[in-house]
Amino acid sequence: MNSDGTLRTGSLPLQTRASTSITLWDLLSLPDVGWLILDSLRADHQAALGRVSKRGRQLVEQDYATDHLRLADCSKVNVDVLRTLVLRATNRGAALKAVDLSGCQQLRESWDKVEAILVGLGRLNSLHIEGGPLVRINPDNEAGLVQRLSSIAEGIYFDLLASDIGAAGAVTLAAALRDANCKMQALHLERRTYGDARTAFGDAGMEALAAALQDANCKLQTLHLTRHPVGVAGAEALGAALRDANCQLQTLRLDRNAGVGADFMQALAPALQHANCKLQTLHLQGVRVGAAGIEALAAALRDANCKLQMLHLTGNGAGNAGLMTLAAALRNANCKLQTLQITALEILGWRRWRRRFGDANCKLLTLHLINDDVGDAGAQELAAALRDANCKLQTLHLNSSRVGAAGTESLAGALRHANCKLQTLQFFNNTVGDAGAAALALALQDANCKLQKLNLDNTHVGAAGAQELALALQDANCKLQILHLGGNAVGADGAEALAAALRDANCKLQTLHLTRNTVGDAGAAALAVALRDANCKLQTLKLDGNGIGTGGAEALAAALRDANCKLQILHL
Repeated sequence: MNSDGTLRTGSLPLQTRASTSITLWDLLSLPDVGWLILDSLRADHQAALGRVSKRGRQLVEQDYATDHLRLADCSKVNVDVLRTLVLRATNRGAALKAVDLSGCQQLRESWDKVEAILVGLGRLNSLHIEGGPLVRINPDNEAGLVQRLSSIAEGIYFDLLASDIGAAGAVTLAAALRDANCKMQALHLERRTYGDARTAFGDAGMEALAAALQDANCKLQTLHLTRHPVGVAGAEALGAALRDANCQLQTLRLDRNAGVGADFMQALAPALQHANCKLQTLHLQGVRVGAAGIEALAAALRDANCKLQMLHLTGNGAGNAGLMTLAAALRNANCKLQTLQITALEILGWRRWRRRFGDANCKLLTLHLINDDVGDAGAQELAAALRDANCKLQTLHLNSSRVGAAGTESLAGALRHANCKLQTLQFFNNTVGDAGAAALALALQDANCKLQKLNLDNTHVGAAGAQELALALQDANCKLQILHLGGNAVGADGAEALAAALRDANCKLQTLHLTRNTVGDAGAAALAVALRDANCKLQTLKLDGNGIGTGGAEALAAALRDANCKLQILHL
């Protein structure tokens, strides 16, 4: 369930808060067992349910008052469907305040009609149009579009994705941002490919946008410019904007911009040291700023005026020299960085970084090391850092990091240490195996372990490993609330062990992912029994790709009708 009370696309809507949302569900790919459960629930649950039927594929939705219309990623939504949903919602007295059309590809060719529908709704709090509807809009019309839609949105969050608008489109868009009626706070401009240079934002586009950011009317707080090469002139213009007291920008993404290099970073970094600069989040993924660019950025982080709290740096060509400079900045008392995403370091680098994590001045709470060669040796160095009293890390991402059982055991040992503050471990696509799972299970039973979320998707865990984790879940010391075991070989035996754990009063698990685990009917039936137990606290269960047949589906359907069942989201 989303934070606003709506239910996520792709899951079966089971329960919802009263009078919050109407959601269209693209359920054409749902297996027959899913339809069996849906049909059995329709009479018993007042869910915000819209669905495409198997026969006739006609839209059916409940009589449900709403103020949110969420159609994200619904491939079957066209203008007629949108018009029907809006009419039925408004005719029943709903005052729509938020509309999400993200990923609705069929709306591309009829945007003029979509716009007319939206204008007819009156003023909205938020409008999301990401990933599809606007990609073919003529750049010359972009500013007019923004002005028209902004005039009907009160603007808490206005998320617009437009691609390939080019420098000319950027200039007209910037003019719209300076309009007093424009309420836009977030702007996403992403080119699908580098392609034709005429579609690039470029220095001219950046200069126009930078001028808009300095206007007192501009309310932009988030700017995403993906695959829009910008040079030194653009960096200088952006830097001037960040120094301006009127500029409200807090988040800047310049991912995969081929034109951004060390000279760009050297031109932009000094702006981060200005007292007026409000930037807190900077993404430079796939941007080749090199060691020199990282050094300029590190100098900014050491400045008392710099407010950066989140920095994403992957694929930057920084090398060990650049990353060591960044590590040194973490030791500075002025550095406010709390979230960092970087590439892996060689083992010598790991030892140096370990000392930085243990520095009293280091404020890092979240570290991302994704798709990197951390290996067992790197995991051992990280484990040593986690045991340091000064280390404040609460979230660690080590996905696809080539860590095996030995590295897993080292991290498990750290989790049992009183100084370790880790609450979330993202560890998917590593070779954990049953031995590693057993080590983690032992750690979960330790009173010192603070882990609440553990992701072990695609980590070669079998039934034996699942059984060890199930035992841990029944321990009073275990604090785990979220467990991901998708893409493993848990099987029916592992599912039955986990089901037994869910029935234990000590088990605190609220989310369990068992996608693609050959759970089958036997495992589904065991989980269904657990769902009917008063002790079971599970709210989200993912069972897709498990070969569940009619028997398992009937057992789950019966469980969902039980008064003790607390499940809100079920994936099949």
